[in-house]
Amino acid sequence: MADIQSPHTNSAQLPNYLGRTVRLWVKILKLQGDTAIVQASDGGEVKIKLSKTSNMSDPYVEVIGKVEEANVIMMLASTDLGSDFTDKDLENYNKVVEASETSRFRHLFQPQQ
Repeated sequence: MADIQSPHTNSAQLPNYLGRTVRLWVKILKLQGDTAIVQASDGGEVKIKLSKTSNMSDPYVEVIGKVEEANVIMMLASTDLGSDFTDKDLENYNKVVEASETSRFRHLFQPQQ
């Protein structure tokens, strides 16, 4: 996974990354068979198609996956964010995501070509 460029994003930005691999920090709302409904850092809901080996045990996780539709991600991997992670941490993450999309800071978050 380390060699795949995967920008951090939120639900509002997902349409900009169709077909690409992204990282999304989320709060799990519901697990249903091979899918999860999650709340992204900006409050939007996203459907995650779980990998066969997924094992999300904390309520907050980082999902690395390919954006299939504006609100659907096919999971490639996930990382639990820890039991003391909170909604406030998710809000702070979203502030960084939003800053990374502005012209003022974009160069700090995107690889130099």
